[in-house]
Amino acid sequence: MFEDLRCLGMGPAFAPSDTKSRFLPDTSFDTEHVRLELNVDLRRKELSGACHTTLVALRSGARTLSFDAVAMRIGGVREGTRPLRFRHDGKVLEVKLARPLAAGERRTVEIRYGTRDPEAGVRFIDDPPQMWTQGQTDDARCWFPCRDVPAEKATTEIRVTVPPGFRAVSNGILVKQEGNSFHWKMDVPHSLYLVTLTVGRFSEIREEWDGIPVTYYCEQGREGDARRAFGKTPRMMDFFSKKTGVRYPYAKYAQIAAADFPGGMENTSATTQTDVALYDAEAAIDTDFDGLVAHELAHQWFGDLVTCADWSHAWLNESFATYFDLLWAEFDLGRDEFWYKLSKEAAGYFDESSDYQRPTATRKWRESFQLFDRHLYDRGACVLRFFHQRLGDDAWWRGIRHYLEKHRTREVETPDLIQALREATGMNLESAFDEWIYRPGHPDLHAHYSWDRGAVRLWVVQKDEKNLYTLPLGVRLDDEVYTTEVKNREHVFTFRRKGPPRLVTLDPEYHIPVKKVEWVKPPEMWDHQLNQDPSPIGRIDAAQAVAARGTSTAVALLERSFLREKFWGVRAEIARALGRVGTDAALEALNRLTSTSHPKARRAAVEALGEFRDARVLRRMEALLRDPSIHVRSEAVRTAARSGHPGARKLVERAWKMDSWNDTIRAACVDAVASLDGRLEAIRPYLKPGQSRSVRLAAVRQLPRLAKGRPEGTRLLLDLVQDRSEWVQITALSMLGKMGDPMAVKELQRLVKEDVNSRIRSISDRMVRVLRLGMNGDAPKPTVVSPNR
Repeated sequence: MFEDLRCLGMGPAFAPSDTKSRFLPDTSFDTEHVRLELNVDLRRKELSGACHTTLVALRSGARTLSFDAVAMRIGGVREGTRPLRFRHDGKVLEVKLARPLAAGERRTVEIRYGTRDPEAGVRFIDDPPQMWTQGQTDDARCWFPCRDVPAEKATTEIRVTVPPGFRAVSNGILVKQEGNSFHWKMDVPHSLYLVTLTVGRFSEIREEWDGIPVTYYCEQGREGDARRAFGKTPRMMDFFSKKTGVRYPYAKYAQIAAADFPGGMENTSATTQTDVALYDAEAAIDTDFDGLVAHELAHQWFGDLVTCADWSHAWLNESFATYFDLLWAEFDLGRDEFWYKLSKEAAGYFDESSDYQRPTATRKWRESFQLFDRHLYDRGACVLRFFHQRLGDDAWWRGIRHYLEKHRTREVETPDLIQALREATGMNLESAFDEWIYRPGHPDLHAHYSWDRGAVRLWVVQKDEKNLYTLPLGVRLDDEVYTTEVKNREHVFTFRRKGPPRLVTLDPEYHIPVKKVEWVKPPEMWDHQLNQDPSPIGRIDAAQAVAARGTSTAVALLERSFLREKFWGVRAEIARALGRVGTDAALEALNRLTSTSHPKARRAAVEALGEFRDARVLRRMEALLRDPSIHVRSEAVRTAARSGHPGARKLVERAWKMDSWNDTIRAACVDAVASLDGRLEAIRPYLKPGQSRSVRLAAVRQLPRLAKGRPEGTRLLLDLVQDRSEWVQITALSMLGKMGDPMAVKELQRLVKEDVNSRIRSISDRMVRVLRLGMNGDAPKPTVVSPNR
């Protein structure tokens, strides 16, 4: 879900000390089936019709049914032909039954309702004309009356009439289409936040996997881009089905590229994807959205088939989907890519953990969407890597199959996973879950190597003596790997050898991504590790250690290692390490390395040159403005501007004339203009709705830099929070935290109290606490919340 919107962590604690634990609310009924009969008016931005809810009473005597129904008009309620009395306060609809419920009794209630251009739940897009719904986290209640909690599962169907020439797509199978009326039916129970409806002038692209229809929907004329973006889906379905031992569980799988949709959402059998995922042949040189596609597909098992009972256990949805998109990368691209992506997940978590640390599973939260942070996605995926290796490959997959089969179409909490793994493997991971899921933090290690009279001595210290971990830790000595257990604060391991090793590393198979290690070992060992470590993570660590020496010898070694390195990710990190060296020798080396063949490594070298203010940089950027990669060209624009050379303005003017996928190059030009001009007035034109989304977002992100301390900048951001684009709204909110102006607190408090959009409320609440912390003289370091990955 919305994995491109994660990273809400900034400044204050995740949840204040007075935050109360959250639990599922009581209910008198269980929803069995929901039938929506709707009309969509795109011109009036209106959704109207009836919601028929079939429910089963959980206890006898109840005469009132409560439905979440936010900001909608209620036209009437009835049971059969009998009208029912009701009360609606704008948030909750209470229906008075004609006679009390009896336990186990089944009833059907019809609610006539409508909503026009709502703030959440339904989004109407003008260009191109589209409509899409979004239920997670708490916004299903904004587009149809329901009991809006993840544990509420039901079968569903939608009968909808749309304007002529438009197509409607929803969950399940298309039972019937007559002209511009569509009837979709989902016969597998699923959570109500996963009910979806998208409307647009969509082309339909049909494929198949093992007899199951696989379809992609996009605006007409973008069929090639859709095939490019989603084309690996059948192979992913095969991979996940075989690995989990549970065949893809629904009658079809669709992906709908929706305009201005901020990320991806795993609606059951019908994922809504951002239309940014549609990319052209030029962008395909070094662009793909395979991770997003795999993530949302993995949710069909983890989150849809088996669903967290409430958001306190949302990691059972998101951590699994994130880990499985990494497993797909390993299958598709190899082990190095898998490890490198894991390291990026760990780095994302570490960045957020400098602001706050929280348990991955926690009942203490203020707004539900705040849980969807890097602790949930990034840290959770890394922890699953640890559990996977702890169990072993065979036992892990037996456990996963048992977990999915045992809880199929049901809601789960974290203990259900622990029990399923124990039942399938005989291994009890309760203590490991206590350390990694129910407790905040991560291992922070100091490692000291020494050689003394025929023995390697490795001294390992857990720095945080109040937060000790039990770590089955691998140790590599040249070509040999040993497994040791670290569980106390200090450990000294001795390995007898005939001679001193040249390569000594911890966790050589990267079983524990969420850890930090501070090493003490001779420089020559780092030099050897840079070229000889079988692990890309070890080679990256060595590059950083070598670069820290800052000598011309170190620069030469890094350049030679870059040229012999086969994996682009290591090359990219070597380039970044050279950028941090900052010497003339490093500049010359990076200038040469911008000729490397892999576009992602080339892009990193160009980005690293942005650390230097030198005319030689501008000359190289002028040549790279003809690079076949749009991302290399974009970085060339930014780096040219950061060089400070007067000639950079002409380069930016040339680049502005270049069309590119997602307006990537023009967005870079906005960043460049901000660097070169440094005035708010210089980027103001790019904030206007007439500009492309990417250009606008780039301008919004520059506001704290150009207008910090100016009330005008704060007012601009507050206005943008009301924008029709949710991408712009969310980005503007996060920039208010960076702006640090207490003037915004009052308006943000209003949004927390009154805005019906769960994402807007969540981020606003966070920004209030960020700004208050700054008012107390301890300004935080906000992490940018952005739909862009």
